[in-house]
Amino acid sequence: MAQLGTVFQIIPEGGNHFWFVISHEKDGLLLAVNVTDAVNCPDSTCVLNPGDHPAIVKPSAVYYRKARLFESQKIDALMTKKIMKATLTAKERSTLKSIAAEVDARTKQAFQSAFAAWKKTWFEGGLAISSDPHTRTVGREFDALVALGPKILPLLVERLTEPDNFLALQLYDTVQPSPRLIVQFEPDDERILSGEQGRAQEVVKQWLASHQVAA
Repeated sequence: MAQLGTVFQIIPEGGNHFWFVISHEKDGLLLAVNVTDAVNCPDSTCVLNPGDHPAIVKPSAVYYRKARLFESQKIDALMTKKIMKATLTAKERSTLKSIAAEVDARTKQAFQSAFAAWKKTWFEGGLAISSDPHTRTVGREFDALVALGPKILPLLVERLTEPDNFLALQLYDTVQPSPRLIVQFEPDDERILSGEQGRAQEVVKQWLASHQVAA
């Protein structure tokens, strides 16, 4: 049951930040505050660093001015179904590793190098204050990965199993040739509360299912 201290994700305006419940329930509502990049909120009285919470991977701060009310029922449904905690089975991980291992050595090397270069740009310059995932699709580093084509999908899907690589969904959506394997959550789909990390998990599972992997 959602309560004081509950942590969850939502994408009200396209971001993927975490929210912390800071009140007790009243009239079916809970007050929560947003956690954003520290550079976005330099005057915040509450700064979080990597290690303070599993989801914090860079200096962050509580954005009190964006505090808002949420329906506790929706958060409860999310927590009950464990949408945020979606994980791969041991069999799925093993199968994914086997499929990725079949990619030729030249493609692997090109992908690893290009992906590392692209990931370095995710929080550089103006991107450091942007919570919009689409802003990571501009630049020669991204273009270099797109040029490698769909053959990198096994390697890319493998990267999507790592929580801090959810921004790579932008690359997946670009190089995936099959529309049915591109996952998007509708506004009324409660899975949207799981954020881009939840969507990444769903992408991995659907991609594996397309390779006839049992759930």
